[in-house]
Amino acid sequence: MAADGVDCLKLQLVHGPRKHELGMCLPQEEAGDVLTVRHLTEAVADLTEIPQANQRLIFKGRSLTKLDESLTSLGVKQGSKIMLLGKKPESVDVVDEQKLKKAEAELERLSKTLSDITHELDGINKGFLEKKLQSQALQKLGKQIRAMSEAFMKLLESLDALRFAEDNKGPRIKRKNMVDRIQKYLDRCDLLAEGVKDILQGPS
Repeated sequence: MAADGVDCLKLQLVHGPRKHELGMCLPQEEAGDVLTVRHLTEAVADLTEIPQANQRLIFKGRSLTKLDESLTSLGVKQGSKIMLLGKKPESVDVVDEQKLKKAEAELERLSKTLSDITHELDGINKGFLEKKLQSQALQKLGKQIRAMSEAFMKLLESLDALRFAEDNKGPRIKRKNMVDRIQKYLDRCDLLAEGVKDILQGPS
């Protein structure tokens, strides 16, 4: 028998729009003790899969933060309503999949910028820009190409840092395809940089 005579409690756990029936009993090895906030957090974790560190439990407007505090001393009784704030921690795969999605959007943006640079350089190469304006325009393009190379390298590093489970094939394949694309774009940046250099130097 618990010291306060309460071995088991059935409570109502409110988590957002959901309501759960939460039952807990004092473990046999703790007979003679009392049900505490710690027991409540453990029961909540078992029911919702939300670990103690992610839980915020509220009873009658008061946060239950002292794990060794007895529930009866707080006024918790059969049928009491406990509010839960918190959520499950996201798995590494889920977090990295979100990062992969952002990286994909960034790759598309960089790809478009590189296409614009290629188009502009092609126009200069074909003589669409007055000779006196070419030098300044080419120097500007050179800086943009160097910035693009750096951006692609940073993106490559961020993709390399992502980790996916062996059986999570979709994101793994997508990452590989993105890495291959970035390598090709880096090669193109090198060719564009050489093109800028050749035009600036003029006929040998």
